[in-house]
Amino acid sequence: MRGLLYARDVLTDLDFSRYREDWPDHFETARKRLEGLVPKACQIHHVGSTAVPGLSAKDCIDILIQVPCVEDLSEVVTVLQESGYDHRSESFAEDPRRSFLRLVRGDKRVEHVHVVTLGHPSGEEQLAMRDFLRAEPQARHALLHPEVRLGAQASERSRGVHQRQRAVGP
Repeated sequence: MRGLLYARDVLTDLDFSRYREDWPDHFETARKRLEGLVPKACQIHHVGSTAVPGLSAKDCIDILIQVPCVEDLSEVVTVLQESGYDHRSESFAEDPRRSFLRLVRGDKRVEHVHVVTLGHPSGEEQLAMRDFLRAEPQARHALLHPEVRLGAQASERSRGVHQRQRAVGP
């Protein structure tokens, strides 16, 4: 399944996969590996579309690691880098309480790891969205076919452009 996503005003083509029953198992395997690497005080969560049964998603597990303090965040990033994760230092460079890493195998991204301090709004929002979508079947249904939803947004945008062109003239 193909979908279109607008990211920072750039049209990006993404591959979406129907929900896969092995995504929770992939997360559990990753969680056990990560628990052996990060301080015990860290909390590790499965977030994103692959954490919500029934949703289509890009085939990459999103993981949230909440750390007690900024010093722990730096330690966790270093340990993950030493374990093969690619630290995307340009992502969230302006926020020292937040980092992003990814694990790539071959040419495929298999894990995205979001590391935030405990209570950081980004982490809380990811958990709240996951829990909301797990609990609300209608919300899940609205997200089942991203290409339909995003196509409707593109149609709205297109109508707006045509309306402005008519108002301004050639």
